[in-house]
Amino acid sequence: MKKTLILILVFSIGLLSAQNNELSVDANGNFRQLQMMKANNGVAVGGVSFNNPQKEIKGSVYLFDNWKNNCVIHLKDTKQKYLIRNININIQRNTFESQISQDSIYTFNPNSINKFVINDVIYKNIYSNDGKKIYMVIYESDEFTILEGYSVSMATGSPNPMINRSNDKFIRNSSYYVKTENSVEPFKLKKSKVMNLLSDNPEKAAKVEKFINDNSLSYKKAKDLTMALKYSDI
Repeated sequence: MKKTLILILVFSIGLLSAQNNELSVDANGNFRQLQMMKANNGVAVGGVSFNNPQKEIKGSVYLFDNWKNNCVIHLKDTKQKYLIRNININIQRNTFESQISQDSIYTFNPNSINKFVINDVIYKNIYSNDGKKIYMVIYESDEFTILEGYSVSMATGSPNPMINRSNDKFIRNSSYYVKTENSVEPFKLKKSKVMNLLSDNPEKAAKVEKFINDNSLSYKKAKDLTMALKYSDI
């Protein structure tokens, strides 16, 4: 069973060159690479868990609605990158996982991984005084990083027809944060907060303000703010 799970995982991972070209490798080649990475605490190090059937709960603890997500895994201190086409983020456990089969999950060990780029969006394990947590990177610079973090809560079901929720349900939530050095603090997407981050760089602050005004964008929308901040770096 163990060998079968390893081989299934192997077939789902393709080695990328430094130029991001996916190589066509056979099962034996992939298996040797996987074993080498495991020996060196590489990207493939992790564990397999099995899901037992439980009472149905609506919603999900996973960030994405399905597992069909392309991800480029960037290793630390090397130029190696690996492509996997079956990945999700378990919000409850703060783990990156791959579904090997209907009832088994592979959990990645992030210690040697710099970042996961899922569907062209950067996600990182970030350590702070509050411990380790997965965040989506909205904007990153030498001075600060704006992040989106996730949590999941449980809404208890009720037989009361007025509530219209007979089953328990997972509710996914998101919040914004700003990281400076080793501190990660809650952050509101609003003009005053953004300008405060840029207070030591008035030229950049002016470029951000002008870009948002000229393009009728909003400080409250992460996508708009990302465009403005990246534009100010040019």
